[in-house]
Amino acid sequence: MSLRGEIIVIDQPVQKTRRLPSLDIAYHYTVAMHYGQQLELNLRAILYTVDYHGWGAQIELDESELKRFKETDAFIDKATCGKIIEKLRQTEILKDTGAVEAFEAACEHRNKLAHSFLAELDFDAMTNQKENDIINRLLSMALDLYRALRISRAVRERAELRADKVDQIMQEYLPGEDPNRHYFTKSRKKKNA
Repeated sequence: MSLRGEIIVIDQPVQKTRRLPSLDIAYHYTVAMHYGQQLELNLRAILYTVDYHGWGAQIELDESELKRFKETDAFIDKATCGKIIEKLRQTEILKDTGAVEAFEAACEHRNKLAHSFLAELDFDAMTNQKENDIINRLLSMALDLYRALRISRAVRERAELRADKVDQIMQEYLPGEDPNRHYFTKSRKKKNA
C-alpha cells in the first residue's frame, strides 16, 4: 500500500490560540537580555585575559569541570555566568566586593530572563496593570544588568590596558619578536604532478 500523494488527516481537538508578549514587554525583555549577554561576554574576556597573563591565583577546574571541559579555555568558552564569576573570585583579581555583588545580582537576572521569565507569565490573562508591573520589573532588571555591564567594561578596559603594557615591556626586552605570532607546524609543499 502506497501513501504517496495522499493526505492523512488526524482528528485533533481545536487548540486555543495563545497570546504572545506585547511589543512593550518584548522590547524591554530584549534590552535586559542584551545587557545580560554583553555582561557575560565581558566577564569571559576578563577571565581569558587573567588566565592568559597568569594574574592572580591560577584558575583551578574541579574534577567534574575537567571531565566536561578538559582545559581552561574550553571552560571559559562554555561556562555559565555564575561559574565565570566564581572563577574570577578565585583568581582574586576582583577585590571590590561591590563589583562582585553587582555581577552576581546581574547574573541571577540574566539566568532568570534566559530560562524562565517569559514562561512563567500568563499572557492570556494579561491586564494593563499586570503588563505595567512586568515592564517595571524588566526595567529594574535591565538597570541592574546595565550597572554590572558598565563595571565589567571598566574592569575589562583596565585588564586590556595592563595587558598592552606587559606586551610593550616584552617588546622592549625582546625586540623583533611578534607577541601575537602563533606557532604551528610547517606546511608541506605540494608535489608537482
